[in-house]
Amino acid sequence: FLGLIIWMRFRIEKMDGLNSEEMYMSRFVVRRPFISALMMMLTFQSIILPDKPDAISLMLVVLWIIPVIYIIHGIVMKELRWFVLLIAALWIMATWERLVLSPDGSTRYINMLLSITVIFCMYWFARNKDNLKDHSGSHSILYRFLRAMSGIFILLCFFSLGADIIGYVFLAKLVTSGVVISIIAWLILASVFLMLNSLFVVFLETDFANKIKIIQRSKDEIRIGANNIFRVSIFLIWIYSALNLFLLWHPAIDGIKVIMSFGYTVNDITFSIGDLFDFIFTIFISWVIGRTLKVLLEVEILGRFDLPRGIPMAIGSLSQYTLITIGIFVALSSVGFGMDKIGLIFGALGVGIGFGLQNVVGNFISGLILIFERPITIGDVIEVEGVMGTVTSIGIRSSRVTQFNGKEEIIPNANLISNRVTNLTLSDSNRRYIISLNTDTDYDPDKILKILEDTINNVEGVLKYPAPRAYFEGIRDQSLQFVIYYWLSENILDVNSAANLAIFEALRAEGVKVHVPRQRYVNEEPEKPKSKRRTSSKKTPPKKEE
Repeated sequence: FLGLIIWMRFRIEKMDGLNSEEMYMSRFVVRRPFISALMMMLTFQSIILPDKPDAISLMLVVLWIIPVIYIIHGIVMKELRWFVLLIAALWIMATWERLVLSPDGSTRYINMLLSITVIFCMYWFARNKDNLKDHSGSHSILYRFLRAMSGIFILLCFFSLGADIIGYVFLAKLVTSGVVISIIAWLILASVFLMLNSLFVVFLETDFANKIKIIQRSKDEIRIGANNIFRVSIFLIWIYSALNLFLLWHPAIDGIKVIMSFGYTVNDITFSIGDLFDFIFTIFISWVIGRTLKVLLEVEILGRFDLPRGIPMAIGSLSQYTLITIGIFVALSSVGFGMDKIGLIFGALGVGIGFGLQNVVGNFISGLILIFERPITIGDVIEVEGVMGTVTSIGIRSSRVTQFNGKEEIIPNANLISNRVTNLTLSDSNRRYIISLNTDTDYDPDKILKILEDTINNVEGVLKYPAPRAYFEGIRDQSLQFVIYYWLSENILDVNSAANLAIFEALRAEGVKVHVPRQRYVNEEPEKPKSKRRTSSKKTPPKKEE
């Protein structure tokens, strides 16, 4: 841990892609490498080695005080730092009392003193919680925890006082030490969460991480996902620790087993809450693994090879669907369905499909056709049903097209197969554009053609092959008609604007007066000649003059 944090310290000084809070916590962690490494080591040894001799446990508690004192300056607001120091002192006393277990009455009075002190601290927080400042960011971790748990801790401490008065000394010690240690455990686990999250954020900004294509494409999503995983993991570890402190872990597990065993039997098949949980959990895990494998194959592995367009997406999607199908079979088997009963289920599904699920199945089959035939892939610019945009996803039932104005259209896959679809980037993304302009008849056409070609060739973004060409189309409406053909592949709006502006300025510099240029897209169908209306052969008689 020490070597890792020191290495991160040299890396973070060169990074500027972190926001203020992430940068603050990352610098706070790496600038205290020994303290951070000590805290992470103590945390992991507590998880890996829960049962230790009393002397070693007491020594580790004393060691814990060092990082606890340091971390309060980084994650606890100023108004609560005295609170943490007092709880740390109570923690040492509670641990000493729990390990010594002296039979004399002194420990009883010490436990009562601890309970009264915790009640005072929680009461003070409950009275002043609305007046405390700096409730945002990493400084709010302890604040939010105490806001949610202060009432429960006060009730537990009053219960401990009552148990002490009645004579249940061991129960009182258990409750009081559980409250104190659970507060410290939350503070420590929250600190570990901030450290791990900060180190992971720093790792995402390293050169090694930026070479991974998945991180390049979805860095923000990975950062948010890792943050949520760390947060949930730390919370579950705290729940486990708190239940162990109050000796409630094994009773809780036994109660969960009893609840999971509830169920009923239908035709020699027993359904229970536990079976339903296993069914949902198995399908969820298969979906997560399938999606992860799809991304790995499509982006990280096959994306590094020179494969035809759409092949990585087809292989990744097929792998995902295969894993999900296997997960469904495993989930059905886990709840007691054999292959014969699974066949009956699929038979019933066939009847349901025949009556009301034709569209769903049709869209699913169309999605498979899109994946294997690959007329459309992610990133293509298409036009379908009057909608033009970029394909952003091809799912099981539908595909998503993002229009150029930002709107997203959900189009069923069957429509992409059965309807007419224009794919503007199927084999080539280059497009030809035209600028038409008119000038007076007093100018030399050869001179204007040379000005137009020289100007359009110097516009950045215009393709050199096919080369831009200017043409003189003759005299129309007492003006000279010129057109310029040029090809673009990207930044169409910007390059078109630059081309129009360059041509306008070049002609104005030569003193050529032009009409407003007209621009049109070439890949449009020629207009059909309008049909002439049939007129009656009979001539209408002229109206009589009055």
